[in-house]
Amino acid sequence: MLNTEREACTELSSDSIRPDRSVQSTYAADPLHEPLNFNYQPRDTLLMVVVEYAFFVVGFTIIHTLAYTVAGVVELQFADYIYGGENRRVDFVRDMTIPEESSRIGLVFLPAQLARGVLMAVVLLPLLSAIGDLTYGIRVAFLVGLMFVYADLASAVPFPNTIEGLVYLEEEYISRDAFLTIQFEAVVYSLLFGLSSGWLLF
Repeated sequence: MLNTEREACTELSSDSIRPDRSVQSTYAADPLHEPLNFNYQPRDTLLMVVVEYAFFVVGFTIIHTLAYTVAGVVELQFADYIYGGENRRVDFVRDMTIPEESSRIGLVFLPAQLARGVLMAVVLLPLLSAIGDLTYGIRVAFLVGLMFVYADLASAVPFPNTIEGLVYLEEEYISRDAFLTIQFEAVVYSLLFGLSSGWLLF
């Protein structure tokens, strides 16, 4: 009699812990109620995403700063009349021929470009997957166009090489040579940035 009661209890305990196949099949059909997967490691996944985003932001910022510096140095070789001297075309900016002004620009140039790079990179984070799915040629074209149009031609800053400049600047600041010269820098920068970032960041 005692053995019979023990066997009954054992069967009851086994039945109570045996998984319900119908419930499992219901969970399998409904992804919102899937059984817990103890092999899933959300912290590791989150860490990978953070590392990927950080790599993109740092790489973007470095490429932007280098491309912007190279383009600016190239332009200044034949366009110093725009930014330097008493008769410079854009006399509303600091005169780069004055040592004090040039030193001040040198001090704040790098921090400013790093800040610009980080801000521009963060804005693109939600689009990383979509940009990465593009072919290299289309990706480069997108990045070149993005920087040339948004950061230069169609930016909201009135300058001799922007659409806003044509609207708000006085006539003395608007000329074909100034427009084309500054756009040359913008084109060089956009090409350097697009070719490099399209290859290295995706």
